[in-house]
Amino acid sequence: DLFKEAYTGDKVNFANGLAEGTFRAIEALVYAGKMLNPQVLHANDWPASLVPLFLNAKYSRHPLFKDTASVFTIHNPRYIADGIPGYRFPELGISGEYWFSMVQPDSSNHFCLMKGAVYYAHKLNAVSRNNRNEMLTPEEGIILYQDYRERTVDFVGINNGIYYSVWEPVSLNEKPALKAVMQKKLGFGRNKNIPLFGMVARIASQKGVRQVVRVIERILGETNGGIQFIYLGEGNAQDPYAWEVSKELEQLQSRWPNNVCFMPKYTTAYQKDVFHAIDIFIYTSEFEPFGTKPIVALINGVPGVVRRIGGLADNFHEYEWFTGNGNGWVFENINDDELHSALWRANNTFHNPYHWDRVTKNAKGQ
Repeated sequence: DLFKEAYTGDKVNFANGLAEGTFRAIEALVYAGKMLNPQVLHANDWPASLVPLFLNAKYSRHPLFKDTASVFTIHNPRYIADGIPGYRFPELGISGEYWFSMVQPDSSNHFCLMKGAVYYAHKLNAVSRNNRNEMLTPEEGIILYQDYRERTVDFVGINNGIYYSVWEPVSLNEKPALKAVMQKKLGFGRNKNIPLFGMVARIASQKGVRQVVRVIERILGETNGGIQFIYLGEGNAQDPYAWEVSKELEQLQSRWPNNVCFMPKYTTAYQKDVFHAIDIFIYTSEFEPFGTKPIVALINGVPGVVRRIGGLADNFHEYEWFTGNGNGWVFENINDDELHSALWRANNTFHNPYHWDRVTKNAKGQ
């Protein structure tokens, strides 16, 4: 409920309370002998964006924090807590001199919480190298791209990670048996010679799910049911896109009951089962700062069909038959034909034992 409140409730109150609570909690822990004076405060995304600002504006002379540095990590540059009316600035409890660091670039009567963090954090971090570079452009940095550009010396991109203890992978030798179990569970034909494509993602326009539904059906027709597809995920019940695409997935499943399964679930256990079983992973995001699910696919030896965007561009490279290098099939634009071509390249590679062995080993070793 607290997480939902952060993204649907009053952003100023939430961020203000989180920042002040952070400093007061550290004070209490240090004075209780539970921790040493903090050397670095690492804040993440707009809910914690007031931490670097308050470190400068309120706590720079505090004995516990006067030598403390701050790092600010941006997981998604589309969520920046902007559009806040200027009359609410006094609620932050800082002097007017800090207004210029927070005033919104496209509206002088509004301020943006994350802009203050970008200005005052000692170091900035994006969750992939490519996304860091994308954020320097108007297309991906949006209204803060000039602010990111002014901090390029202190702005790095460090690829995100996953908890391997949670997402424990299987070996390539284990996958055929797990695939057969999944095929039986889904009511598909148990056939090691048919590729099992899978997508694990929220049903949201960002993920390009509607495009995947269209193109998968196109290939099912072209191959006369020669592929299988599982979609695992659900969307926000209040999002019309999620509702509509869920219906489209259900209809696709009803038309191809022996080839398609839609599982509107999103538990870790279900996700692990899917990643352990599928042959090829699909991720067609409109934007994707990093993408942890594709990394789960790779550690399980599952090559991916992905769009060359954000962290996906860092982690996936087109498989080349001539060199044997690469761990997936990459397309550039949000375009059905480009996705169609990439899926066919994946399908053709699956049916060539030598190249399939190479690309799965490349994926596993990424």
